Amino acid sequence: MEEPIIELNGVTMKFRLERRHYGFKNIVLHLPQYLKDRREAQTYTALDNINLKINRGERVGLIGFADIGPFIDSPVYTYSSGMQARLGFGIATAIKPEILLVDEVMAVGDADFAGKCETRINKLLAGGTTLILVSHSMADIRKYCTRVVKIDHGRIVADGPTEEVLGA
Repeated sequence: MEEPIIELNGVTMKFRLERRHYGFKNIVLHLPQYLKDRREAQTYTALDNINLKINRGERVGLIGFADIGPFIDSPVYTYSSGMQARLGFGIATAIKPEILLVDEVMAVGDADFAGKCETRINKLLAGGTTLILVSHSMADIRKYCTRVVKIDHGRIVADGPTEEVLGA
């Protein structure tokens, strides 16, 4: 049996849901409200005790944890997601990575950028790179992944061949 290249055991990830953004000045001016907000902050569980093994060369799609509802009141920062994606993808693929973790990179760029991503990903896959694609695009999941892990409310609810999981 092949030994996994990635193994997750009991992985949990929680995010604090911030109601508003406080800079230093606002903390000082509104200290009681700031302290109250910090005490009463809610959390969102994105991953809840996840156990997962991925073997070398597998092409795994991660789908699910997509609802923006809990984050609607969180602060929005000034960096463009498109610029972050371009920079991150360029850095991640500048060398031949053993594992490529891609999170919605094709969804934030224009057609030219998406084409460059596709060409580069296909070249890496042909060379045996392990791919983990986190996406809401079922077309991208179908194009690149042979296996899909579906996560709902932080838990794995399906794990299997792409068409089998997407068809369920």
